[in-house]
Amino acid sequence: MKKWPYIFTILFLCSLPCILVMTFGVADNMKHFVDYTMTFVIPFPPSKVRMTTNTPEKRGGYFSRYFCEGYNTFYFDELSEDAELTFSVSSEKSSFEFTLEKPSQLGETLYTIDLSNQQVYEGYYPYRTVILVAIRVGIFMALEAILLWIIGFKQKRNWVIILGLTLISQTLFNYLQGNPMIEDFYEFLFMTIRGLIILASIETITFFFVVTDEGNNRRIKLFLFSNLLRVIITALMIFG
Repeated sequence: MKKWPYIFTILFLCSLPCILVMTFGVADNMKHFVDYTMTFVIPFPPSKVRMTTNTPEKRGGYFSRYFCEGYNTFYFDELSEDAELTFSVSSEKSSFEFTLEKPSQLGETLYTIDLSNQQVYEGYYPYRTVILVAIRVGIFMALEAILLWIIGFKQKRNWVIILGLTLISQTLFNYLQGNPMIEDFYEFLFMTIRGLIILASIETITFFFVVTDEGNNRRIKLFLFSNLLRVIITALMIFG
């Protein structure tokens, strides 16, 4: 029996959820049509942290927490040239205020808040990409190992091949996702979808032509669950 028909079917089924999830994510991201978006990143935020602003031009805002970062995002309509925006940050251990000038460009501007030193600066904090990539890759490899154990992969050689592939591919994929040079959302979205499809293609070759001493049923299950897991984690990181 030829393998290619159902291999391409599996690839399509794994790519379809990715496209659907991210399409709905785009719709959700486009709810806020505003002039200025100011996002404040708090590395390793405490369990209780609050950030507010009394600027009258504020249109909305929200707080979210992903992995080891907290995000405070504020939306503003038109701002005057001499506008000064005052923000308050409070946690269980400290509180302080700071004032920023109007962002130099339309769209999103990102800032980092150093709670321990009560400082705010534009851009990401040092080693952010390394920390996030290490955490994401570690989580995915742990989940992949659990899948291998649950599905019943027995050969140590296959564990080494699959987890080694996961380490290399997920490190590269997550590093490219954190590339600060990619500022356009749609370019980033296209790159992410393309990356997921490339990873699914690489795993197709590995699972069906390299790991040949496991049953087809186990290999198909691992392929499906592994790629579905990757899509869900990626979607949560982007749109969560």
